[in-house]
Amino acid sequence: MSKPVSQTIRDVKLHVVERKVAEQPAHGLLPGAAPTHFLGVLRLFDQEGREGNCLIGAPTTDSDRAIRPAGGPLKQYLLGKQVGDREAIWHALRKLGPHWEVPDATVMAADVALWDLAAKGAGMPLYQMFGACRHKIAAYGSAPFYDTAEANVAAALKEKATGIQGYKLHHVVADRAEIVKVCEAVRKAVGGGFTLMYDGLRDFDLKDALYVGRALDELRYAWFEDPMSVRELGALVELSRRLATPIAVADQHDFKLDDVAGVIAAGAARIIRGEPAKDGLTGMRKMAALCEAHHLAMEPHVGFNPLLDIAILHIVLAMQNCAYFPLDVVSARDRYVGLMENPKIDKDGFIHAPAGPGLGVEIDWKFIDRHTVAVL
Repeated sequence: MSKPVSQTIRDVKLHVVERKVAEQPAHGLLPGAAPTHFLGVLRLFDQEGREGNCLIGAPTTDSDRAIRPAGGPLKQYLLGKQVGDREAIWHALRKLGPHWEVPDATVMAADVALWDLAAKGAGMPLYQMFGACRHKIAAYGSAPFYDTAEANVAAALKEKATGIQGYKLHHVVADRAEIVKVCEAVRKAVGGGFTLMYDGLRDFDLKDALYVGRALDELRYAWFEDPMSVRELGALVELSRRLATPIAVADQHDFKLDDVAGVIAAGAARIIRGEPAKDGLTGMRKMAALCEAHHLAMEPHVGFNPLLDIAILHIVLAMQNCAYFPLDVVSARDRYVGLMENPKIDKDGFIHAPAGPGLGVEIDWKFIDRHTVAVL
């Protein structure tokens, strides 16, 4: 009988990547932000020289505050650990991160990199190591913030023409009637057979959410995302009870795995949103199983950087209770910087599993080396 693969983390490196950009991304910068963008490239090496990776931050991150801590206590903690001890490491990092004053996105990058390294050690694509449910999944486009109905309609039609299977709007303004008009205009433009979603960005009270939600019912939108904060649980319960359109929660930084059970028990939503930057792949698998046990969907949010998006792709290919892969509709220059090749959808709107072991994509090391300002 052959021995199981034993992988020990022998080295940890963190590249701090800095870019100066002349053009701003579609989502724009926060007030006061500078056009200097940072990414962290986490590299875990085992005793055979195999490498597991994750990125920290987004291609539009304007500070390295969340990146550099990975080169300190996180690095020291990981050295000598067994890759197969991912569950124990995940629980430990959830407790240690706050004590280190290290953000979730930093410590959970280690969880993603550990899964990448483990699957490479096994010589398997990650989704097959999880246990494949499918080999491709429908993609939908998550829209930037457009100011007018005309811009929203033009963008939705442009995405539909690519073959993508759905589109999510983010048009949130004080005039709720205008929101409904935009949702109506987009539905009319793309037709009844095209999937649409609407994200309320937690901007509504119950009265306004009911007004917009009833319009979404008539327009057959696939979900109404984050009409209000998940902390307003009673209002979400009432909204979910009174609308046919499923309520999806929650794209807010403090909503994580530990909050899901309460939302499910209250009946506040029928779709749960998760992110590897908040819970890692280990936590997202737990979230998906919890939702499946309650006959609910778990539709991940975008990952905000290329390797987290690819990690999400592997998760959803190993899930039964997810319908879509979320694809952020911004330029490839800003979205997938650092990869040799961007993810592509086929003519029928599906995105396919990467073929290689682990995350299965190739990092553009020439680009990374050219823009690295520190290796920690």
